[in-house]
This record gives sequence, C-alpha cells and structure tokens, in this order.
Amino acid sequence: MATQRDQWENIRDLGEGGQGKVYLVRRPVANRLRTKAIKRIENLFNSAGGGLAAGAIEDFVEDIALCGEMDDPHHMAALKEFHLEGRDQDQAIKRLEAEIKALATIQHPAILKFEDASVEERFLVTEYLPGGSLSKRIGLFKGDALRAVKALKVLVEGVKQIHDQEAIHRDIKPENIFVSGSGSLVLGDFGIVIFKNDDRLTATFERAGTRYWMAPWVDRKNRISLNKIDATLDIYPLGKLLWCMISGDDMLPREDFEDHEYNLEALFLDAPREMKRVNEFLKKCVVDKKDKCLPTVDAMLFELEGLEIALTGKREGNAQKWPCRICRMGEYEAQHTSATPNHVSVPIVMQVYQKGFGVDSQKQIYVYACTHCGNAELFYR
Repeated sequence: MATQRDQWENIRDLGEGGQGKVYLVRRPVANRLRTKAIKRIENLFNSAGGGLAAGAIEDFVEDIALCGEMDDPHHMAALKEFHLEGRDQDQAIKRLEAEIKALATIQHPAILKFEDASVEERFLVTEYLPGGSLSKRIGLFKGDALRAVKALKVLVEGVKQIHDQEAIHRDIKPENIFVSGSGSLVLGDFGIVIFKNDDRLTATFERAGTRYWMAPWVDRKNRISLNKIDATLDIYPLGKLLWCMISGDDMLPREDFEDHEYNLEALFLDAPREMKRVNEFLKKCVVDKKDKCLPTVDAMLFELEGLEIALTGKREGNAQKWPCRICRMGEYEAQHTSATPNHVSVPIVMQVYQKGFGVDSQKQIYVYACTHCGNAELFYR
C-alpha cells in the first residue's frame, strides 16, 4: 500500500546528521508526470517490433523532454527522514512536531518553505535550494560590510517572525542557513526550536546547539530553565553570523572579535571606518553576559538600520528625519546656520576635497543632529 512518503521520489542523498538523513526528492506532481512518461516510453519500445505507430516518434520526443524537465530544481525538494530510536524517542517526536509546527506556521522569504510532513511516517519536506548552505559559501560576502548587513537584516526579519510566534530557533549557524538563487539567506533546520508556551515541554530543557554559537549565559549550564529561554539565544549567534559573513571565516571563538587575529579593522585595513562601525554593532550582541545583549530582534533591526545608514554614508530618498541610533528617543534633523542679515538660514555643508584636484562639486556632506541627545552624524546627500 502506497504511503504519503512514497509520493516523494528519492534522487540522491544530501547529508546525514544525528537526527536523521536528508534526501533530494522529486515533487509528487513531477514524480507522477515523469512516471507516466517513462511508462509510455517503455510501451513504445515494447511495441516497436511491428513498427512504430503514426505519431509515436513525436510522442517519444515529448516524453524524453518531459523526463528531462522533471529534473529541474523547481521540481525538487529536500526530504528529511528522522531516526527516532532509543530511550529518547518521545523527546525526538516532540522535536519533530515542533519543527513541523514552526515551518508550517511561519512564512517569510528568509525561512525555508514547508512542503509536506508526517509525524507517523517520520519525515519532513521543505523547499530545495541548490545554492547550498552558507558554510560552503562563507566567502560570499567577504569584505563587503554593507552587502552583508543588508543580507543579515532580511534574515533577522525572518527570525522576528519566529519570535512573534513565541518560538526561539536556538541553532543559528552557517550550516543551517542556505543561499537562494538570488543570493539571499534562508534559515532552515528547526530541529531544536522551542515554543515557549508549549505545555508538552517540561520545566527544563536540554542544553543543545553548537558550543561556539551558543550564548555563554546558557552554554555554562547543563540544562536550561524554560523561563531563561528568550530572544538573546538567537541574537547572539546572529551577531556572530555577521562577523563570519564579513570576515569570510566560518568560526569565531566565543566573543573574541576585538582580538587582533579576529578584529575586522585589522583584517580589512582598507575599510577602517566601515569595520569600526561593524565592531560597535557587535559589542551589542556578541557579548559574554545577557544584560549586555540587545534584548529583542526589534532592537537588533533598529541597530542594523542605523549601521546600514552609517555604512552607506547617505540617506535614502529625501528623508529629512531619521531615528537616533544612540538614544533612540530623538530624530536626526539637518543642521542650519544662524540666520544671515537677510534672515535666511541655510544647511551646514562640508565640502569634499580630492587630493590634487581641489573641491569635488559633486559631493557635499550635510550635518544632522539628534533632537534629543544632540548626537551628530554626517551624510552625503
């Protein structure tokens, strides 16, 4: 008797881990069409002894083309079969149920798309991204701080959707992040996701995740109390992820980003201003104590927006105001000179000089200051 799993045709292995094995599979519709085409080809050759019927050659050509089309990545998916054996089978089933719930509930371009699943048959199907994991393409953003920040910001927006569902991913790292065809980042592997309001979970939960990617305030404990599970468990590795993307290295020991060996300012001497700004951001999330960490992904998105502005050196559009990245209470406003004798106030502008060429008339720097704390920033406009 055919099962739900049988609809997904195995193509090849994609990998294997502690929880199970992942296969590249063909989608059910494509599988059915391809199976029918192969059957027609077989029938054609079986009847060819008496000569081919009229139109059979054209049908043969169409079926061969159809079989090839069914190998297009759009007709494929990734199927994970779970190994639920041993004494922890009940806990493993809860993990599977939580992963299915998370992927089926959360829809965002930065979250792997859910396709199909069965707890009874122990499998889960998601979209297949042929670009592979970020760990295999860790140099994709190397040295390009602005591009890395923009890509991370979309990923953080996806994580916000997870947190809005009262869940924490807990296993953010390059191996669990995939690169889409357009080059954007997509988060997958929800194998140890926790829903904070799930009454099936006990009062404590096992220590899980990869050590160097775990926030130190939970890594030091053998088990985590559920009331200690919060957004910072994802914010800490997201900060580390930005360092990895810019450095091109897939591992940062603990919180050592300011050590000379790992300091972005030392690694990229041609971009000191940009890398200093990135380090200022990392100081707010890649930290050794929870009370130093940004508390929410909303706060992280706010900081990333400020970092993006600082890296571009200009405002987008004709915006005259922007939230202050320091105090978060005021807004940046363009600064003007005192009124001239004819009572006209003009913006304060700094000219840009090119060495050996004098003033660059195409570039002017405007001064903006926060209406609350007075923090000043310079922007091209």
